Amino acid sequence: MACLTTVVSDKDLVFIDGLGDFFVLNTFNSYIQRYFNNQEIEKLDSFKLTSHVFRHSHVSLLAELSFHIREIMERVGHSDEKTTIQIYTHVTEKMKQNSFEKL
Repeated sequence: MACLTTVVSDKDLVFIDGLGDFFVLNTFNSYIQRYFNNQEIEKLDSFKLTSHVFRHSHVSLLAELSFHIREIMERVGHSDEKTTIQIYTHVTEKMKQNSFEKL
């Protein structure tokens, strides 16, 4: 990831290569892990930065912002509500604070 370039793509992709095509998942995960490892920040030994971390954070933030579960499901391609609720919508600190303030 020496540099970022602007690529015009009509594909519905979040992360694309220099040609506007999708990244092979392992290639993308290797790039972001290498970039993360080179940063001068404190890291947990067991933490691996992957594309799934971005997905999980995205869904958790949508839940924190009170997006309807159906909207979240549609964005991430889930057909079963239980999957979205059980795996992705853990309670964040902000959600706890908002609940406390409502009381």
